[in-house]
Amino acid sequence: MAKITWHGQTLTVVVDRYRNHDNIAVMLTDEIGDPYATASVNPTYRLPDGLVAIKNWSENEGVESALLEAGLLEKSDCNCIPCGMEIANVYRWLGEAPA
Repeated sequence: MAKITWHGQTLTVVVDRYRNHDNIAVMLTDEIGDPYATASVNPTYRLPDGLVAIKNWSENEGVESALLEAGLLEKSDCNCIPCGMEIANVYRWLGEAPA
């Protein structure tokens, strides 16, 4: 499993799929395996295969940079999508394939 450093902690990247729309879900756990944060968001529709929407606002500010630095994200043709009152950036997921 991939690891990133964010907020001064080493976190494990756990990849799955959202039940609704089957989009890639990216969660982060701490060193003992407890949930730390959810790095992705699930739009109200299915994203093209291999793409993931990243939440980089509020308490998640900076997670996008940490995932990019770890080589887990790559720019995609779909740059961003509306997500409530915010905008989520959309990337090609380069990490472990989701289940």
